[in-house]
Amino acid sequence: MLQALINGVTDGMLIGLTALGISLVYAVQRFPNVSQGGLVTAGAYAAYAFGPLVGTWYLAIGAGVLSAFVLGMLGYLIVIRPFRTAPLMTLLIVTIGLEFVLDYTVSFFWGNSLRAYDFGVTGEFSVGGLYVSRVAAYTSLVALATMAVVATVVRRTRIGREMRALSDDKPLARVARISENRTLMLAWGAAGALAAVAGICYGVKSQLSPLMGWNLLLPSFAAAILGGLGSFGGAILGGVVVGVGMELFTLAMPAVFKPIFAFLVLTLLLLVRPQGLLGKAVRV
Repeated sequence: MLQALINGVTDGMLIGLTALGISLVYAVQRFPNVSQGGLVTAGAYAAYAFGPLVGTWYLAIGAGVLSAFVLGMLGYLIVIRPFRTAPLMTLLIVTIGLEFVLDYTVSFFWGNSLRAYDFGVTGEFSVGGLYVSRVAAYTSLVALATMAVVATVVRRTRIGREMRALSDDKPLARVARISENRTLMLAWGAAGALAAVAGICYGVKSQLSPLMGWNLLLPSFAAAILGGLGSFGGAILGGVVVGVGMELFTLAMPAVFKPIFAFLVLTLLLLVRPQGLLGKAVRV
């Protein structure tokens, strides 16, 4: 049981990181970004592609994160911006299309076979009979550090204040001469960078595949909604809860049925508390 809890927390960190990107876009634009899974895949494969070119793993990771940041901004400018004032369903369909474009582009260039990073992280820690792999420990630390950076940017920087202003009151933000296009573009870039970190960590823990982001999407949406869409702290909390719950679920069911738990959480939460754990109910 304790081993499952540890495994669930380490997995939940990566789910929470992806959910954080979903919540970031939702906070400033008020719609669920389905293409976050495609950004996860694209960022992970960008790091894989840059590996042989730059020669060192940390430069490959940096190049992958930067590529996903630029890809997120381009996705907003080319695909999302023309539909910015469209109905919610139109935006949802557009991001689903962008998700498939990203996934199948990766599949076209690298095929559908599994691939792996060669970062040389092996071994495990043992504390009191409980085992944690070095990969799980390092990726969890990276996820925590990334979350801390996001919290600092959102609270302490000008662009963070502009994102919060746009999230709280768009008309007032316009009066304050905050550029909505610039802020949304940077928010999408930040979501892409978060997706890349999550995808690289996920690839280091297991393997790369063109559907890795798609498979991470349902648990991440469950985590984002569980914590409250638009709530950054809620996304992290939701990720850990969903990750632990999925691991405990496998104590009774085969691991292949893990996504069922995320679907059950998503369905029950929408029925019982649609605003999530840390979200606020709004009267409409």
